[in-house]
Amino acid sequence: ILYKLQRRKDKMVKVSREEAMEIRKKLPHATVSMTNRQGPARKKHYYVEDSWSVQKLLNEIRNRNVVCHYE
Repeated sequence: ILYKLQRRKDKMVKVSREEAMEIRKKLPHATVSMTNRQGPARKKHYYVEDSWSVQKLLNEIRNRNVVCHYE
């Protein structure tokens, strides 16, 4: 299934469910795909296209709860 997702876009990035929902809200044009949908109780995997706008939003989401940065 991942091969089919990669054929649609050049690269796909794995994200969490919460990140996928926020990307769908803020970037409706972005492609968010879900795999492993055989059973309702099984864990699902979310993949999003690798574009500049998606990467910028993911960076904001993932760094939202960081207290301090080390360089």
